[in-house]
Amino acid sequence: MTQTLDLLTTALLDAARKAGAESADALAVRGASQSVQLRGGKLEQAERSESLDIGLRVMMGGRQACVSASDASPATIARLAERAGGIIQRVNAFARKRELSRQRMDLVALLHRVLASDGTLPVPMCWAPDRPIWIQADELLLEHLLNNLIGNAQYWAQHGAGGESGAQVCLELRQDDAQALAVLTVADSGPGVPEEAQASIFNAFVSQKEGGMGMGLAICRSIVEAHHGRIEVGRDTQLGGACFTVFLPLSAAPGQAPSQTA
Repeated sequence: MTQTLDLLTTALLDAARKAGAESADALAVRGASQSVQLRGGKLEQAERSESLDIGLRVMMGGRQACVSASDASPATIARLAERAGGIIQRVNAFARKRELSRQRMDLVALLHRVLASDGTLPVPMCWAPDRPIWIQADELLLEHLLNNLIGNAQYWAQHGAGGESGAQVCLELRQDDAQALAVLTVADSGPGVPEEAQASIFNAFVSQKEGGMGMGLAICRSIVEAHHGRIEVGRDTQLGGACFTVFLPLSAAPGQAPSQTA
């Protein structure tokens, strides 16, 4: 089994190199679960299932993208590498021309997909509705936005008073019908953003990370504003670290006519 997983990660890295990646990380995990049904105190049915998850993180031109799948076919591996490279190219094109490719999409589904592809600690706790939240957005850019905010929270959570062992990241996604907005908050247990730095944290070339380029949050703000939304930063009252909040306009659900606020 170990040899098979090693071959999968090697195939993922080879695909990433062919797609033009400067560097890449690959992950392959095999798991098993068992479901047992009891009736009247007696075993009625037992089922065992196995799963395989693969993940790929690609770095190109100072940017990174993370993707994942539960299918390890050669075609899927090639598509993963192409998608990761496509995300980075899309962000670079947006940074140059501010062009969007909008489509109606479910923000809940996108968030779950991004979290599934993330193997970084700490694992975020997530609260999201069990129904879609529809927005009109550029999917690749929104994926980059989520990866950036979550990765930033995971980095700083490990630099809080509790260190790596006490690191926490919490996500919440909700729908504000009164204001016709999708609201996403990303909070961490890190040191937080000083109040005097909050006004400039989204400016280009401003970074609190050692060796940071200061472009990540600037790109995030540009992506949000290009979608007619806004992004704010403050201090989370529960975890004590930074809390980033993204507001994006809602779109009509499939089959419904757009409203004036959509």
